[in-house]
Amino acid sequence: MLMNTEITIPENLNEISLWDYQQFIKIENPTPVDVLKTFLHLSERVIKSMKKVQVDSISNHIINLFEKQQPLTSKFKHKGIEYGFIPSLDDISWFENEEVTAHINDWQTMHLAMSVLYRPITNRKKTKYLIEDYNGVQKGMELMPLGIAMGAVVFFYRLTNDVLNYIPKYLAEKVKDRVLDKNGVDTTKYTLLAVETLEGLKRLENYDYTSAIFTLPLKPTKQKKK
Repeated sequence: MLMNTEITIPENLNEISLWDYQQFIKIENPTPVDVLKTFLHLSERVIKSMKKVQVDSISNHIINLFEKQQPLTSKFKHKGIEYGFIPSLDDISWFENEEVTAHINDWQTMHLAMSVLYRPITNRKKTKYLIEDYNGVQKGMELMPLGIAMGAVVFFYRLTNDVLNYIPKYLAEKVKDRVLDKNGVDTTKYTLLAVETLEGLKRLENYDYTSAIFTLPLKPTKQKKK
């Protein structure tokens, strides 16, 4: 390794930026060298001076960080600003929901979804807090901690699945009540409601978040036993 070259190895995914991950998944058939160049920002000159066992070991360490599932983080600080996850998704506006569902199924636009889900905290009292109104894309969200972004994605995905499972039962009950109350009145409007509600969620239902998040297109290098 070159003299006077310090290497900081991340201990968890929050020490890796969303931007770095967005760049990494663009690479076809990435190698251990690609891992070090992308996540550690090392030059090829430095990597070439390292021993093979060092490159493989560090690469494996970083890849293994993706095996641990990330929890939802309600608050975090970044660049001196404290951000908070939307306090109540029940109060999310139609426009905010459209923005999230339009961008959360593509890692290259994930920072746009995070701009909606996480916003600067304006007021807080103990565990409760308020966040800024959504006024469009926030600059710099692509540099947020990757682990926090992944935790939010999994939370939103699971919430979507819960809603998809709940809606048919809810509509069935509403239709049943309507028929009983109105003696067989046309239930077309409930059918339309189902279509409108589910349309925005179908994009998420068909997206495999767990494989997209926790499986890197690179297998750990096996170390030879001495």
